[in-house]
Amino acid sequence: MIVARRAAVLAVALVLAGCGPNNAPAPTATAPLATPAPDTSASASAGAAAPSAAPAAAQPVVQYYLPAAAGTALAVTNTNLDTGPSAGDHAPGEQGQYAFDFGTDKNVPFTVVAARPGRVLGLQRGSATQCRDANTDADGTKDPGCWTKANYVLVDQGRGTAGLYMHLAPNSIPAGLTAGSPVCLGTPLGTDGQTGWATGPHVHFQVEATPTVPAPTAANPGVTDPNAIRPGWWWADSQEVAQGFSDPDVLARAPSGIPPRGSYTSGNPGIGCPGDSAPPAAPAITASWVAPKDGARLATSSLALSAKAAVTPSTLSVARVAFSVKWGSTTKLACPAASAGPGGVWSCKVDLWKLGAPLGKLTVSFDVADSAGDPPAKAPAGTRAVTFAAAPPTPKVTVTTGQRVGCPFDPTIRACTWVTLQWSALPDRTATVQASEVWTGEGGGTCANGLADLPRAIDWGIAHGESAAASRPGATTMRYLTVGINTGGGAFCGWYARSVNRFGSSKFVRAAGPEYPSGF
Repeated sequence: MIVARRAAVLAVALVLAGCGPNNAPAPTATAPLATPAPDTSASASAGAAAPSAAPAAAQPVVQYYLPAAAGTALAVTNTNLDTGPSAGDHAPGEQGQYAFDFGTDKNVPFTVVAARPGRVLGLQRGSATQCRDANTDADGTKDPGCWTKANYVLVDQGRGTAGLYMHLAPNSIPAGLTAGSPVCLGTPLGTDGQTGWATGPHVHFQVEATPTVPAPTAANPGVTDPNAIRPGWWWADSQEVAQGFSDPDVLARAPSGIPPRGSYTSGNPGIGCPGDSAPPAAPAITASWVAPKDGARLATSSLALSAKAAVTPSTLSVARVAFSVKWGSTTKLACPAASAGPGGVWSCKVDLWKLGAPLGKLTVSFDVADSAGDPPAKAPAGTRAVTFAAAPPTPKVTVTTGQRVGCPFDPTIRACTWVTLQWSALPDRTATVQASEVWTGEGGGTCANGLADLPRAIDWGIAHGESAAASRPGATTMRYLTVGINTGGGAFCGWYARSVNRFGSSKFVRAAGPEYPSGF
């Protein structure tokens, strides 16, 4: 369906939802996605780059810049890992979690330019369809695969990544831009729009692993347009723009280079490149372990991690080394080393208790990110195995009984007692404290027998609301109002408590202070 390009009533607060298929299923033989509208321009082919002579030289590796000409004010309406209610497929865990939506404050059309150099891998320019969701036109008509009708340019950036510019306005992509065309930093790619699944004009920009361009099949030998062979082939999981954008206005307000929602002035310098240039070559990253030694046995919870890393060409530098610890199917970031120390060694320390690591075999690794901002090199020096064999920390509990008071919940009971429980802060700052009254009638004829039966007494008391149990992450104090009566008969032996965490349990600790008088 043809949809008016812009609506005057759209406001700056408009949610730019949708964008990608939001984990839409891949097309199948029984439910094929619709073929995108045909491109009728002079350069209609959106296929893969045709074989060409070897390029004279590779383009220089540069960092990312905002996808608009220098001086353009861009509104960031969805950013990577957005957690707001309108995040859509930009939310953590979604395919577009590392993507950005760029528009303008008053929906004034702007020219989308290359955020990084490369070569066009594929494009679609002639669609005028806007979608309500992945499979529905804007007017509510069912249109399976509607999301694939977004106009886009996919740029092979080299080094295993591609830049996707999506939702471009109908026929706004320059006629001379075709599959195989070299793209320089700042090369115009089209005008922002709302084709495909979009609720307002913008450009969806994301970095992804370079996809394979669909080739003609035996079933469709005459079809050469990859968009017709496999609609949506250009959409893949987004990848992190590791060092963010290099525009001065972005870095001034977001040193990480990842701009939160707001308006930013583009500083894209528009650096030209030779007409026969190729995407940048992949860098050479060299890395080696310094510590720990493979097979090390750790007697404490403190783990020192260090490594050496370097990158070529010399125009790049190592920006970050991030260490991770894995056990079972769980992997956690242990610590990032933001700068190198003496001898070019990147180092940091992690407390394994606080990280949540269990005792036993652990695997450590590190990733290296360079200054160009590409996804980091994963475990370039392999992994190391260590054994976490530190003695578990011992939880400690003190129990203090306080002044007897009247029982507000049952005036027929003669007295209640405030009991204060205090426990030591544990390395992972979590603990469950369990406490109970102990009477000779709970487990036998003597207090010793009652103490031996404390676990059962506590479990029974918790179930009947007569014992205290609390899980208080980070807390160290709990108060409990207990009933000073024993329905089971026998002498009162005192208050006892223990703390329990993932490392084990403490011994039962007897209360200090006033106790119940006899005769209850």
